[in-house]
Amino acid sequence: MTSKVKWYHRSLSDYTPEMREQAITNLEDESLIFLDFMDGLVLLNMRQATAYRKANAGDLPGIERSLIGDPSKKRWRFRRKPLKKYLYGEE
Repeated sequence: MTSKVKWYHRSLSDYTPEMREQAITNLEDESLIFLDFMDGLVLLNMRQATAYRKANAGDLPGIERSLIGDPSKKRWRFRRKPLKKYLYGEE
């Protein structure tokens, strides 16, 4: 029996083509201001531990920490436009 891999334990090989397609769709959606942290990881092809380290250092394009849901927890998310500019080499 295989167990479902939680998103925060994913390695690069766990990013499926469907995940990449959904992340690209979200990146191209002009109505979105932010992308989920997971979408950013898939687009940047980056492991979670690396992304957290770079986010804390301020080395990721468009990353910000904000309150989403529970006010006691802050979560990382990406601003769509700066991430898109970075990915397409416009920055």
